[in-house]
Amino acid sequence: MAAFDRQAACDNRLQLMEWLLARGEGRILFSGGDLQGCAMVRRFGLGHQIGPAVARHEDHALALVKALSHDLYGKFQRLDVVRDSRLDDWALQQGVLHVASVTRMVLGPAVGSRPADGPRLHALASQALG
Repeated sequence: MAAFDRQAACDNRLQLMEWLLARGEGRILFSGGDLQGCAMVRRFGLGHQIGPAVARHEDHALALVKALSHDLYGKFQRLDVVRDSRLDDWALQQGVLHVASVTRMVLGPAVGSRPADGPRLHALASQALG
């Protein structure tokens, strides 16, 4: 999962992934034996933060986020969606209040480049964590 995230984020976020898993839980999606996506959720402030959500296809990211969100029905949820993602439209359809747009920032050079058909970051761990 860490290697999958590294491809999407173009950065080594192993420590972040370990930190998130120690404080929450994750879901993974396989198809044909290949990892297609993963997403995490953890306690945050007044409720729960869903993210990061990393997937090869937007439909996979949406399925993972829907599953995590369903598990938290009736509880406060936060989702920091990357620009140009259908996750934003889905959240609005669910009645989620759009508070602000987020921009992913990176300090220093990227570790690698994201392959066109590789995994993509669809939702951030949080605005502060990326």
